[in-house]
Amino acid sequence: MFSSARALVAAGATALALAATAPAAQAEVRYVYTAWYGVGVVYQTAEATEGGTVTRDTTVKFVLQGWFDDLRFLDGALLPQKLATREILEQVDAKSHYVNRWENPPEDYRCSAPTGRLEAAGTLTPLHVYDPRAGRTVAAFVPFSMATFDLRCGANGGRLLGIGGRMFGPRDVAVTHLRTRIEIPREKLGDAEIVVPISGASRSLVRCPGEVVEPNLRSCATALTGTIRLYRAYMDPPADDLLAPLTPSRPKLDRDAARARATVRCPRGCEYRIRIFLPPRGGRGRLGGSSSSAPRAGTAAAASDVIVASRSGRLPASRAAKSLAVEIPAAKRATIVDAGGALVQIALDPPRGRTVNSTSFVRAG
Repeated sequence: MFSSARALVAAGATALALAATAPAAQAEVRYVYTAWYGVGVVYQTAEATEGGTVTRDTTVKFVLQGWFDDLRFLDGALLPQKLATREILEQVDAKSHYVNRWENPPEDYRCSAPTGRLEAAGTLTPLHVYDPRAGRTVAAFVPFSMATFDLRCGANGGRLLGIGGRMFGPRDVAVTHLRTRIEIPREKLGDAEIVVPISGASRSLVRCPGEVVEPNLRSCATALTGTIRLYRAYMDPPADDLLAPLTPSRPKLDRDAARARATVRCPRGCEYRIRIFLPPRGGRGRLGGSSSSAPRAGTAAAASDVIVASRSGRLPASRAAKSLAVEIPAAKRATIVDAGGALVQIALDPPRGRTVNSTSFVRAG
């Protein structure tokens, strides 16, 4: 009987200890970000038989837009690996030149493709998970895992060109060619926006990502240039922060993009502002990036800093959640639906203290 009582007391003590430590564990989740990136990609290969009788030179250039949802930083460390939520391939320029001197007359034809398809998404992997020596905010960025291009060669038909870590050939080489190291400045964590440059280049002989046609000799080079921008979607301040109760929830967007909705709480009252932007195109404006060595992103695309709709006002002091809706003009709804969603920015400004900002990409529906 006494042993049973002691067991109950021990179980109760354990439960209390777990209850006491649970908030502390939850408090480690400090920041959640949405990350947008715009990357110019250049991929080049040169193939030849031993005597140079058959040669093929290929160049692929394109701009890749994408984003990662729900990037979490726990105690200053990025966790876990993330797959891109969505990616858009644009400004494709794929060309191939094939010469076969075995034939008489020699075969000489050129192929091209103005469009391509993304078959597998990009990844963002925190390196400290695999190498404790790596910084806690250092990550390996792979903009895409597989892309294919239908090359058309006029009267000579066509062929499928594929590049990426999931194509045939040595996977380690393929991933290395498309991977670049980025570091998110730890002292910037908590900022409403963090800008990180993307720059990477690789060269190798014989072993390249993509198809491998033996016994051809191959050389290849890849270049990645652009920008990744992190927008803070959630912030968990310390317990003594007076703004801790000032909370915007993750907004929602109607399936037909007729309106955006958000729920906010302002215990001491606040002024609010909700703005809706079109998603970035081609790396222009508030999001994305480009470089002179890669296709220029956004040369014919709308800048994402154009406000589609907005609403502002003042909320009285109340601990109850308040739902707010923003009507979106009918002329912009189809564009938002086609893009898969829109950027929604919420700002809450209390009478005293810091303004709380939240920017999220919200999918339609």
